[in-house]
Amino acid sequence: MNSGKDNIVKLPVNISHLDIEIVRGCFLKCRWCPLDKEQPYQFIGLDLFEKIINALHSVNGGYHKIDLFRGGEPFLHPDIKALLSILEAKGFVGKSIIGFFTNGMAVKHEQIKAIMESSLNIEVVFSVDGVGTGESFEYMRTGAKWEIVRKNISLLSEAGKGSVYGARKKIAVSTIIPHQDAVPFSVPKREEIYETFKKEFRPLGVDEFYFRDIHRYNGRVVIEGMPEREIRSGPCCFVKRGGISILVDGRVSTCCGDLNNSLIIGDLSSETLEEIFYGQSLLSIKEKMLKGERSALEICGACDLR
Repeated sequence: MNSGKDNIVKLPVNISHLDIEIVRGCFLKCRWCPLDKEQPYQFIGLDLFEKIINALHSVNGGYHKIDLFRGGEPFLHPDIKALLSILEAKGFVGKSIIGFFTNGMAVKHEQIKAIMESSLNIEVVFSVDGVGTGESFEYMRTGAKWEIVRKNISLLSEAGKGSVYGARKKIAVSTIIPHQDAVPFSVPKREEIYETFKKEFRPLGVDEFYFRDIHRYNGRVVIEGMPEREIRSGPCCFVKRGGISILVDGRVSTCCGDLNNSLIIGDLSSETLEEIFYGQSLLSIKEKMLKGERSALEICGACDLR
């Protein structure tokens, strides 16, 4: 039998997008989030993180994006500076965009300093769901505070203005736009929502905005009042761009939306990253997707994530 590299010619044969779960756990209880809030907090160790980064050279595909996030709140990690230092030392300066996806409530001064002093290209994405108002945001992201998040965005932006380092630092806002029948507040037309967000956050230093529809996270979240969305039959967006997701304990999943780890395809404690990425488990998933058989996959079959 040919290797996974040879068989999957229609999909990326190298990793170009990597999620590394540096923190498992989150203190918010956002509506419709499937993350298991009862699980104990876990933080990735520096030894495992360095092992992962070293392993990337065996499946080098350019690593356009390395996200230090997978459902938990990354800024709860006790040593962000050390993680960034490992990436710097291993040759990722100017090679990749290092991403953080945060709820905006846990950003600390020392973390802001570490980000701005790093020679890496870094994007910090603040998750600000709703329609651009405090009311809608605090309804959807239970436990978060609109003004605290705005303040932390502003602090990060102000720190960047004083930086003398040449590396690119970008601040973005990512927004899940709710369906009107699923929320008690008014949902304006999309164009109005776009303009509201830009008006609210451009002055705070936000460079980019990402908007997406609310979804059911692999069909495992029930959203009352939301109409069904089309389930696509071909390869998902994560597989298309050569994505893979590494958990805080070294296990590996092929899905960025599998927040409770149902689609494990390997474990770095007993396999190499190369063996996992080109192995039979992931190969079988890709083949089913290419054949239009996503419904045969437990997690992927009901996924409406675009």
